[in-house]
Amino acid sequence: MCIRDRLKPILENTYGCMVYQEQVMQIFRELAGYSYGRADIVRRAMSKKKLDVMEKERETFISGCEKNGIERKTADTIFDSMADFAKYAFNKSHAACYALVAYRTAYLKCYYPAQFMAALMTSVLDQSNKIARYTAECKRIGLRLGPPDINSSMKGFTANGRIINYGLLGIKNVGADFIDEIVEERKNGRFTDLADFCTRMQGSHFNRRAVESLIRCGAMDCFQSNRRQMLQGLPAFVSTIEDYRRNTQYGQVGFFELGGESSSGIDFELPDVPEFPKNELLKMEKEMTGLYLSGHPMDKYSSLCEKLGYANTIDLIEAGNDAGSLYKDKGFVKLCAIITHITLKQTKSNATMAFVTAEDLYGSIEIIVFPKTLEKYSRLLYEGSVISVSGNLSLEEEKDAKILAGEISLPPTERDAEHMALSKQSEAQTGEKKKKRKGLFLRFNNESDERIALAKRVTDIFDGTIPLYFYYIESKRYELQPRECFVEVNETELAELKRILGSENVAYIE
Repeated sequence: MCIRDRLKPILENTYGCMVYQEQVMQIFRELAGYSYGRADIVRRAMSKKKLDVMEKERETFISGCEKNGIERKTADTIFDSMADFAKYAFNKSHAACYALVAYRTAYLKCYYPAQFMAALMTSVLDQSNKIARYTAECKRIGLRLGPPDINSSMKGFTANGRIINYGLLGIKNVGADFIDEIVEERKNGRFTDLADFCTRMQGSHFNRRAVESLIRCGAMDCFQSNRRQMLQGLPAFVSTIEDYRRNTQYGQVGFFELGGESSSGIDFELPDVPEFPKNELLKMEKEMTGLYLSGHPMDKYSSLCEKLGYANTIDLIEAGNDAGSLYKDKGFVKLCAIITHITLKQTKSNATMAFVTAEDLYGSIEIIVFPKTLEKYSRLLYEGSVISVSGNLSLEEEKDAKILAGEISLPPTERDAEHMALSKQSEAQTGEKKKKRKGLFLRFNNESDERIALAKRVTDIFDGTIPLYFYYIESKRYELQPRECFVEVNETELAELKRILGSENVAYIE
């Protein structure tokens, strides 16, 4: 049976040019003798647009095809077709559904941005990483996330003009039933102070822990007292209320029927103490909501990090799902973030390593610090420390992105920005000299880049007299290859190298 006849029944049931992943598995099994398990590896690589994994399967596929009587050239052509297909393939029925959802959400975001973002954040109330990401998007499109307010916030996020009110359900220790009671009681008038709130909210779902959380996150900043005053005065005030209730006939004598100087019938003053320092207020907000609401420790580094080309956590986290991302598995990255948590663990060799959770304006990411690196930079690693970390990005399927720390230092300064500006100026001045260097230039992440072997397979075919240079991004170093590796450059060679490395990583200067 010829190859066309063998492929025909596989492709007959497809919609247009869209070949289902399952049918690609069948091609691998029918033509190359793959097992179901091995074919599934290819399916997953295709669904995640992992072209490097596909490329590793090329030789295995071709060998399997040859055993089944299919010529090597034909098998190579079929594999190229499937590899190209993996760049854009998608199930047509899924694509139609996604297109409709994309159209509707784009319309809502365009014409009702505050309402759309409020609904989006409400859907992920328990995922602080996503909330942080959407908060950054709100800032980008001109919306502001307002702090929780006991007199205006609802369960979820709500739109109020260009401001999105924080949802009370996102506050730690505050239950849905208690929030329902708060919203219902507000119909009788705004809460005027802590005493007014506590006396009016006395009921089955009232508890001191929930009120403390409301104070800590800033939901009671609308009162005329600071957070330290309210936290210090709350225990005594709740105790006074409980004593008062025990000494009255509950249900017959109400708080508001007793008269007196206080609207609650209880005369109580909060202690006269100053407010907490700003960093302490931010820390409390973070503990209660998972976010810094009235500011962020990384605010002062934001523009500087952008100027210096630092990565942000959103792009690193999404890199595994975006084939077009600038950040690849094992690629070099640099991040500036504040440490929010550290876990120390012992290795099998009885050394200590650290798992560090660090956060910037957009979310958080885990940084793995191996023993030697930890020993060298341990003085910089503690909760609340702002660090600059450089290392390799680790992207694994169905796992969160991580950074394998190589170097850790203090956060960048304006002097670093000035130094970079001078370096760019120097590069511009010497640019003409570099351009005069003739040859074929191939760019890789580092000396251990797996694509080097693939590129050499191509360049070894075309022997010639043109110098071949490798450039390594991490070390910023050019390396002239030995004389026997010099090449003859042609369109076929350049096209194959660009397919392997990407067109931006291949340059031929005559």
